[in-house]
Amino acid sequence: MNCAFCQSPMKDHESNNPAPFIFDEDSNRVCRNCNDFVTATRFFAKTREQVEHIQVILAMAFSLRLVRKESMKQFKELLKQQEE
Repeated sequence: MNCAFCQSPMKDHESNNPAPFIFDEDSNRVCRNCNDFVTATRFFAKTREQVEHIQVILAMAFSLRLVRKESMKQFKELLKQQEE
């Protein structure tokens, strides 16, 4: 099973409820790290509009994280090629 937000692998017993972001709990769960965002949103977001704003911010943050992760992978491959 992978986290619905960051796609990190996790075991079923490590997963958490993703509401208010995702309401289909059976197929979408979040990891312990991403659950911090979910919990904070439950405490601080008073309206659906606020939740939607947080969703946009998280989507951008996770997209940037994936791009950074991929670019670091490519950078390491280039370094390895130069060493050979």
